[in-house]
Parts: sequence; C-alpha cells; structure tokens
Amino acid sequence: MSNKMTPYVRFKGFTDAWEQRKLSSFVTKVKSYSLSRKYESQKETGYRYIHYGDIHTRKVDIIFDENVLPSISSANYVLLKKGDVILADASEDYEDIAAPAVLEVDPKDKIVSGLHTIALRPKKSLDSLFLYYMIKSPKFRKFASKQGQGLKVFGINAEKVLKFNCGVPVLTEQRQISSLLLNIDKNIAHHQKKLENLQQLKKLFLQKIFAQKWRFKGFTDPWEQRKFNWMLDSKDGIRRGPFGSALKKSLFVPKSPYVVYEQQNAIYDRYQTRYYISADTFNSLRKFELRTGDFIMSGAGTIGRISRVPKSIKKGVFNQALIRFRIDSQKLDDEYFLQLIRSPRMQRRLTGQNPGSAITNLVPMSEIKKWEILIPTKSEQQKISSCLLSLDSTITHHQKKLDQLKQLKKWFLQNLFV
Repeated sequence: MSNKMTPYVRFKGFTDAWEQRKLSSFVTKVKSYSLSRKYESQKETGYRYIHYGDIHTRKVDIIFDENVLPSISSANYVLLKKGDVILADASEDYEDIAAPAVLEVDPKDKIVSGLHTIALRPKKSLDSLFLYYMIKSPKFRKFASKQGQGLKVFGINAEKVLKFNCGVPVLTEQRQISSLLLNIDKNIAHHQKKLENLQQLKKLFLQKIFAQKWRFKGFTDPWEQRKFNWMLDSKDGIRRGPFGSALKKSLFVPKSPYVVYEQQNAIYDRYQTRYYISADTFNSLRKFELRTGDFIMSGAGTIGRISRVPKSIKKGVFNQALIRFRIDSQKLDDEYFLQLIRSPRMQRRLTGQNPGSAITNLVPMSEIKKWEILIPTKSEQQKISSCLLSLDSTITHHQKKLDQLKQLKKWFLQNLFV
C-alpha cells in the first residue's frame, strides 16, 4: 500500500488507517535508578532490577520469568509492573541504541529499572508487546541511530525517545501483530536451543570417539599407533602456502581463470574468491595448486579451521595463511580425517606447544608430521564418519531453519509497522 498511514502487510479484516502521534501520547515514563552491579546481592532480597548490560546481552528480553533478573539490596523504589517496556539508553554501537526488554510477568518480587535504562508504561490503548516489537522495527532503529550521541559510547535520552512519531492501529490489530512475532520468536528460541544441544552433542561425540571411550558395536580391535605423516600422500602430503613475497598483491590481476584461495575459505568452508593471478604466476606457483579432495587449514589468527576442497573449484593457488593436506585415500577415509582435525583434542594439540602465550600460533609442520596418532581400521573410520556426517547434516538443517526464521522475522518487522 502506498498510504504511509497503513503498513505494507495487514491481517485480514483490518482496513482502518493507523493513528500517528508522538510516542509520548501512548506511554508514561517510569522512574529509573542509577543502580550499577555493585548493588547486586547474592541473597534473595525480594528486590530485582533490570540492568542495561543484561538487555544488550539478551539475558533479559521478553521476561516471562523474573528469576532471570539479579537480586539487589532493598530500598524505597518506584516499581515496574507487568507490561512495562525497558530500553537501554547507552550502547557501544548505534545499532543497539534503545534496545528493548519487556516485563511479561506479574512479578512476585519488586522489580526496578536500573542503570542506563528508560522505563515506559504503555497506556490502555497500547499493547506492551506491540511497543516492544515496534522498537525493534527498522523505522525506530533508524530514528534511534540518528538521535544517538557520543564518541565511544552512544546514548539516547527519554525525551528524544518520546518524540518518536509512531503509527499505532487499534488494540486488536496490535495484538495480532505482537502474537505473530512472539510465535516466531518462540520458534527461533526453540531451534536455537536445539541447535546448541546438537552442537554440544557433536562436541561430546568428537571427544569420546577419538579418545576411544565410545566405540561402535562390532569393533573391538585396538587402534594402531602411526605417525601423522602416515595418513598423508607420500609425495606431497603437507604444504604451507608460499612466502608473502612470492604471492604479493602486486601480482594480482583484474580478471583471470586463475584465483587465490585465502584463510577465509578454510574458516567459512566457502570457496568464493577475491583475487586473480596471471597464467604465468600460476605456473610459477604450481606446487601450491589446490585440487578437489585436498584439505586446507587456517594457519594464522583463527587457527585450525579446516575445510575439504569441493568439486569444480576454479584453478588456483593457496596463500601463505593456509596449510594444505593431501591424504592417502587407500589408508584413510577423507571424512574421518576432516572430523579428526576438528576434534577438540586435535584442536588443542595444534596450538598446545604454546602454553601461556598471549598469541596463539600453529605448531610447526615439521613437528606435526612426527606426531603419534591412533588410527582405527578403515571400516571403523567409515562408521565413525557416517555417524558424524549424519549429525552434521542435522545441525546444518537446524541452522538453515533458524536462519530462515530470523529472515522471516526481519521481513515482518519491516512490513508490519509504519
């Protein structure tokens, strides 16, 4: 719809224009207190508070359980009620200025609005969850970022917030909107929790399987001790990228069939590329060519992230921030190698030669080659691989579902408000 007084998306049966006024017409301000962390108490005092830091970390968001709030020492405070919306008035970035939380429980304890917060109490014509989601909408986010002031910490005051020019429909339409968004949020929370549980399960599997504490039925033979180098191709099993001078930016060209693979390809397991090299440069660096089935591992900064090179990649070389492994496929299952390197034990080992160092560095390749590694039979490797691959597939499914729900929520926030 082109009318600015109605949103792009509406529920069936609602056609009236939205009322557009200053936010101050729909809410009253509730007193906040400069209560910092030093006022928190380990004892149950009957008093709790909302601290702006807990809003930013999402420890408090839509509050259905007051017990998530820290206890504080008692005093004669003006108290919050069910339906109050609390904003963080300070943020380290513009995007999170005036981030909201909403009290959706009738509190048994006495709840107070604490340090760097603005507490708003909706009038009878405004649904509390509608206000909460309106503050999350792109229109309010844009308004808040423009109003924010500061250099390192950005702030917004209640006076500016209350000047926000908002569109508000009838109460029944507000509740339809807030109910839809709340259901999406509950679905997001469900899939987020499921994803976290699956990731923890995967971590546990990696710990137990590679420590031989868990084994699959039918496999009882002891694992054989081998050198790390035994798993690799005997001719060109391991190679670090060329020295920076051999692949400096001055050698890059605007366009070419030959590309440069970087650390981000290993970290994010994606094979888009940014840089090109000429055929001559490629030929001079041919020993650093990346092939389908190779493994690349990040060797600086974010260390130890490993990726298997997929089919149909562009011809190219890997840079100095990567280590390339090429396994002996007669001895080793490729998925097993990938999961082995990703296991917590191996990840610790890759940086374990630098205890206490402020900068984490990868263990030298010459040392890694000599490591003693316990290896199961290839059939057991394949059983382990199949199990972990299935778990990875389930994790990916839930991650995609979670991403889709977040995109859906974003779309509704853009199109349900004016």
